[in-house]
This record gives sequence, structure tokens and C-alpha cells, in this order.
Amino acid sequence: MPSEIRHILFRPAEAARAALDHLRHVRRNQPMGDVVDCFVEPALPRRGDSAAPRRGVALAVVMDPTRDMPRGETCDLLRLSLAGEDLMEALIAFCQNNGIPLPIDGEKSLQRFGDQIGIVITLDDNAQIAPVDVACMALTRAA
Repeated sequence: MPSEIRHILFRPAEAARAALDHLRHVRRNQPMGDVVDCFVEPALPRRGDSAAPRRGVALAVVMDPTRDMPRGETCDLLRLSLAGEDLMEALIAFCQNNGIPLPIDGEKSLQRFGDQIGIVITLDDNAQIAPVDVACMALTRAA
């Protein structure tokens, strides 16, 4: 049976907004400040498994927290990274909140497309379909 593959691509600014909104929604600590950079990078191995190869993609968001600091104080840029299920949940929520249709069924994975990140959805058509009567189709086309 044929399969269908859909790609939904996110610009860096959209992916950063999705990540920050997701962190706010799940009430995790997130740095405050202005986003100064956002880029896609290879996902890091899980903690304690440094020998494992990097698999998948991660979204890195670099923020400048000095806007919320008293005048004259400085601080290093802060970097947060989202990968795996957290990143997938963030991008799916972004789609839902912005009216972007997203199939419920299908295998979903994350992939890098240049400087963008995308959700790749593979839909397999496993539905039972009645056999097509080729002779009947030929008569219908001729009519």
C-alpha cells in the first residue's frame, strides 16, 4: 500500500516561540530575556551515556537576560535546548494553537531542513479497501 509523508517546517523564530510557550505551559523554569539567536543542532546523548551517538535534532535558544536586570549590571547569555519529546510536544502545541492541521495518526519524527526544523509525518494506508473492478472503471470512463 502507498504511504503519505507530510512535512511541517518551522522557521527559527517560530520554533523558539513554540519552545518558550511550551516551557511556560508546563511551568518549567525558563530564562527571562530577549531571544538573540535560535538554531537547530544535533541532539545530545542522554545524561550518563556520553558514548552514545547523537541522534535526532535539538533546538537551541540563546537569550540575553540583561533587559530585566538593573542598569549597569551584566550577565552572560543564557542558552536552553529542547529535544526529543519536549520539542515534539512544543511544535505540536504550536500547530494546534495556530490552526495548522496536523494528522493525529501517523509516525512523527523531527528532522533538520537547513536552518529550519520540521515534523515529518508518515501515514500508512492500512485501511481495508474493496478490490476495484477494472472492467467497471473502464465502462465508467468510456461513458
